[in-house]
Amino acid sequence: MPPDFAAAFRPGLAEVTPALSRSAASRSTTLPRFGAGNDALASLVRQDQDLSSYRRDREKALVAALSKPEGQANAGQIDQIRKQIDETERKLATVKAQLAKDFPNYAALSNPKPLSVEDVQKLLQPYEALVFLLPGESESYVFAVTRDGFDWRTIPAGRDDLAAKVAAFRRGLDLDNMREFDIGLANELYALLIGPVDALVKDKGHLLVAPSGSLTAVPFALSTVLSIALSYGCDRLLDARALAEGKRRNAVAFGALLSATIVATPYVGSIWIATIILTVSLTANTFAQSMNFALANDRLRSQGDVGRTYAFFTLGGITFGILGPIVTGYLVGWAGDFKVALILCGLLALIAMVLVMTMTRRPLGETAMDAAAIAAPSHS
Repeated sequence: MPPDFAAAFRPGLAEVTPALSRSAASRSTTLPRFGAGNDALASLVRQDQDLSSYRRDREKALVAALSKPEGQANAGQIDQIRKQIDETERKLATVKAQLAKDFPNYAALSNPKPLSVEDVQKLLQPYEALVFLLPGESESYVFAVTRDGFDWRTIPAGRDDLAAKVAAFRRGLDLDNMREFDIGLANELYALLIGPVDALVKDKGHLLVAPSGSLTAVPFALSTVLSIALSYGCDRLLDARALAEGKRRNAVAFGALLSATIVATPYVGSIWIATIILTVSLTANTFAQSMNFALANDRLRSQGDVGRTYAFFTLGGITFGILGPIVTGYLVGWAGDFKVALILCGLLALIAMVLVMTMTRRPLGETAMDAAAIAAPSHS
């Protein structure tokens, strides 16, 4: 008997729905689009909030009443509280039905329903595939959806078995235990989790993985570990003279150039190649950022400039961190996919490469003598 695809999403949805409901209800009292000019919606939302709050209060009162020692419990009070809860439930059902009828968009936001296979397929691009993993007690399931196909398979491993395998796999990803990285176990995990639906997803260039339970801990890219290893290697290769001359700029430029390979991701026809490109790009990006910090420190004439330098780095990081998702959202909304956004990422990486090779030729900041003069106390 195949598991129901929509029902597979329901456990996670059950955790998210209350938060969405509270968030949406809260916004209705603070955002003009929910209140201004729409008194009917504001009134219904307020009733929903008040009734929900009252129900929670009565449920706490019922627990307190039932928790009293035998002989102290008030049966009449307990019955009265239960009647109040039942009445509140009926009123809530009426309000929610009215919201669903008159304001379906708000109802969909505050009480989302699981997606069907057909709904998911409409959201996928031809080059995309969604893989959803659902662990069970004695066996698990893997679902795969593409624009024109759907498949599911049973995984002969339960939640505890998967957790043990994931824990063993992750031990090899710790920097201190990289020698223990088990390639065989990595291949076993792929064959176990993705292998059953590989025929459907192998030709897709963009794989969306929705893990569940302990599987959320599986790192699908090793970029962090690899970038640390590269940074360590760079530190070992460059001597003091090379660092003083700013030769670390070559490492930064190399990382920026490699990170630009992300533009090729949507155009490859193999999931393996796409995964390799993403891993290389993410690794190179992280490596370039860490080397850029180190390069700035190498080129400073005076340690008195370190604070200002890193303040500018922090400002730039925060600014791009805020603008990045916003710009990406607009580009995806305009173009309909991530291709334009990825091209922009690649272009910015190439610009960064040119800038670091041309603007770090001379030392930065005050001269050591000037810094000493500034720091010296005045004797006048």
